[in-house]
Amino acid sequence: MSLPTLRAKLETLGLMPITRRDVFNILVNPFVESFDSLLEFAAEEIGVKEDGSKGMSRLECVDLVTEVVTKCVEISCKVSFDVEYSGSVVSHANIRGNL
Repeated sequence: MSLPTLRAKLETLGLMPITRRDVFNILVNPFVESFDSLLEFAAEEIGVKEDGSKGMSRLECVDLVTEVVTKCVEISCKVSFDVEYSGSVVSHANIRGNL
């Protein structure tokens, strides 16, 4: 789906402006099968980059995907993760529960 089409659909549904939390909630929904367009839209439309342009930086996109993946694993395995970062690198991960 093109970004203008996605924007139009989100506006029609009254979901604009969309936030990072909105994208996270959509992506962890088990009924979402295609996520590429939404991630591309988020990268272009959410937040402000260091250079002042609109959108998320590559690191912010990676962080969002990491949070989504972590939450999906928690949901499917009934475990909980605590992840600590040192800069952009995971420095410590703690898992609680049963895999």
